[in-house]
Formats: sequence, structure tokens, C-alpha cells
Amino acid sequence: MRKFKFEEATKQNIITLTISGVLLICFFFVLKNFTYINQSISKVSGILISFILGFFIAFVLSPINKFIETRVFVKLKINPKTKRVVSSLLTLLLALAGLGSFLAMALPQLTTSVIRLINILPDYLTMAEKISDDLLTKFSIEKSVIGIWTQYSEELFNTVINLASQYLPQILNYSIKVGSGILKFIISLAVALYIMIDKERFAKQFRKLSYAFLSNNNADKIVDFSRVCSKVFNRFIIGKILDSIIIGILTYLGLLVLRIPFALLLSVIIGVTNMIPVFGPFIGAIPGVFILFIVDPIMVVWFCLFVLVLQQLDGNIIGPAILGDSLGLPNLWIVFSIVIGGGFYGVLGMFFGVPIFAVIYFYIKKATERRLNAKQLKIE
Repeated sequence: MRKFKFEEATKQNIITLTISGVLLICFFFVLKNFTYINQSISKVSGILISFILGFFIAFVLSPINKFIETRVFVKLKINPKTKRVVSSLLTLLLALAGLGSFLAMALPQLTTSVIRLINILPDYLTMAEKISDDLLTKFSIEKSVIGIWTQYSEELFNTVINLASQYLPQILNYSIKVGSGILKFIISLAVALYIMIDKERFAKQFRKLSYAFLSNNNADKIVDFSRVCSKVFNRFIIGKILDSIIIGILTYLGLLVLRIPFALLLSVIIGVTNMIPVFGPFIGAIPGVFILFIVDPIMVVWFCLFVLVLQQLDGNIIGPAILGDSLGLPNLWIVFSIVIGGGFYGVLGMFFGVPIFAVIYFYIKKATERRLNAKQLKIE
């Protein structure tokens, strides 16, 4: 009996259709159960937040740790293990000292700015009420309409009071969450310290697991993938932190020159939001616009112009000088990754969406070039 055999082209079509069908089924399953999957991921992330934050801290501090160990302590005649422990502890202490110094310098001024803002709010509301009364008088609006407006204003005020009294007991709950957050932060510092001390051991264990349970070819791919992720995330996170510090300082100096109030408060907001690529300064400018509008609406115009110039300076000079072409992403795909990441996971999604998509883009580009080379095609 002759054995039935598929032609090679038919076999490839069947494999392609089968893989496509499986992917479509998986995609449909994810869409149908997206809410449950997202809730599960959020729950797991909440449980592991200390380890995630600890890994992030270790990742950011790793270059400083390496510099202290290989440059500062290079002539120190002690055991290498002890040198690693000392350099890791010193790195963590320097980071905490820097954070503490910044908070000690910034918090009093931030507190003063917020108190000043709260103090001028009643004057602004009084002025708004006077303008409203003048408009009502000027356009001869009937007293009945004013009475209705007053009635609704009183109802709105009573509603706000009722809501405030209803949610007042939750203050205790928020206090507990703050305490829990502080505890998680302390645990994350300990996790970061352990990772910096034993990072080579963890990397070796990861490689052992990969080669033990996967084929050599797949293990090579996993290890290569981890190296690419580490390279992209390292350059992006360190670069954005440095870029945001520079933008925060430039914002503070620029607002002082323009004599715009709340300079430190606004520069901190813009510096922090600048961690989000492309849209960061504009997002940070939104609360600044509201704050300055209360003080002097004319200042809002100067502030917006300054932020626009600053964003152009960052996008065309400072950002490229620090990050270079480390991401390898065209601007269109950067915006795409921000929109998609922000749509799913908010601010964190906007931040981490860019390096994640950069890794995906790198492998898609690599696979495309490999397929074109296999077909001996060269497309410019």
C-alpha cells in the first residue's frame, strides 16, 4: 500500500492555518475573559509589589553599585564578597540620603506653596461670586432665577457635606494603607539589597533553569531575550531619570526667571511627569494651569508657552542627547505604545509601555530581516 504524503507547500499551509487558528482562539479567550485576567494580574501584582519595587530599585541602582565596587573600592584589600556587600549597602544608603535631602529641601517649600494656594482660594471664590453678581445685575436676570440658583447651590453644598461625613470613616482605612505602604517600601529596600549582593547568583540560577528544562536552542533564545530586555530597560529608565532631573531643574530656573509663583511645586510636578515620554510635560502642565489660573490668568499664557518651548528642547536636544537611539523606535510607535499602555494600565502603562514595545519591535524587525534574507529579497 502506498503511503499517503502531503506536498511540502500543503504541509506548510496546514501548519500556518493551524497556528493561526490557535492564536485566534487564544486571542478570543483573552478578550472574553479580559476583566478576570486583568483583575488576577492586579491581585498578583499587589501581592508581589514589594519584590517588583525591590527589583526596580536594584535595577536603577545597579550602575552606581558597579561604579562604587569597581572604581571606588578597586584598591580595597578585602574579600570580594565583603566588597560587594559593603558597596551595595553604601549604594542604598547614598540613594536614601539623596532622597532624604531632596525631601528635606523640597517639602517645606511645597508645603508653603500648598498653604499659600489654600489661603488665596477664598479670595478667588469671593471674586468669582462678585463677578457672577455683576453679570446677573448687568443682564437683569430675574430674582426667581437667582433664587433657583441659590437653592441648587445650597443643595449642592449639603450634598458635599453629606458625602464628606459618609467617607470620613475611611480616613482610618487610608491611614492603614499608608502604614502598609511604608512597610512594603522597607521590604522592597531589603529585596533590592539582596538582589544587588547576589545578582550574579540569580543570573546563574536563571541560566541553569533555562538550559535544564529547555532545549539548548530555546534556552539560548531565552537568555538572549533577557539580555535585550535588560539593555533596553536599563538605558531607558536611567536615561529618563536623568532627563527628568534636568527638566525639573530647568523648569524651576525658568519659572524663577519668569517670576511665576509656586515655582518649586510646578517644577517637581513637571519633572516627575516628564518620566512619561512625549506627553509628560503636557500632563504635568495641566495642574499648573489650574493653580496659576487662580492666582493670575495672564501667567497661564506664559507658563504654557514656557512648557511648549521646554518640551521642544527636551524632545529635540536633551532627550536624544541622553537616550540616543537606544530604543530604536520611530516616533509613531512611541506614541502608539504610550496610548496602548496608558489605556490598559494608566500612568505605569504609559511609562513601561515604551521599553516593552521597543523589545517587541526589535524582535519583529529581526524576524522580518531574517525572512527577507531567506527569500533573498532586499527592500529599501
